Amino acid sequence: MANTHMGQPPKNHVTLESVGTGQGLDFVRINPDGTPADEDFRPPSGKVLVVSDVDWQYNAGPPESRQTFRIFINDDRTVFESTVILNHQGSGGASEAMTSGFVVSSGIRITIDVSPGGGVINHAIVRGYLCRES
Repeated sequence: MANTHMGQPPKNHVTLESVGTGQGLDFVRINPDGTPADEDFRPPSGKVLVVSDVDWQYNAGPPESRQTFRIFINDDRTVFESTVILNHQGSGGASEAMTSGFVVSSGIRITIDVSPGGGVINHAIVRGYLCRES
C-alpha cells in the first residue's frame, strides 16, 4: 500500500482519544472503523509513537482565565504545552499541528492535565504515527 502524505503507510497512523473527563487521563486508540480499542494505549514493543497533532477542549473553567493544557510521558515529563484564554462562559481549546512533534517510546503512558485548572478537560485527541525504534 502507498505511503500517506506523512511518508507512512496507513496502518502506522494513530489517533488516540482521552478516556473520560478530568486530569491524568489515559488514551485509547481509535480503530479505522471508529471503534475504540479495548485497552489503554502504549506504543508496542520495538516501536515509537511520533506525535504530530493535538486537539483539546476545556469547559467549566473560570471565565476569561488562562489555561495551559499539558501532555506528559511517564507521568512527570512535560513534552507538550498549549495555552488559551477561556471565553466568558469558561470554555476554550485548541487544535495544534506541530512542526517537530515529540516521540513516545514503547510501553510509555501518555497523560494530560490543565493548569491552573478549575474546570474539566472535555476531550483530548492525539494524532501521529508509529515507526521502528532505533
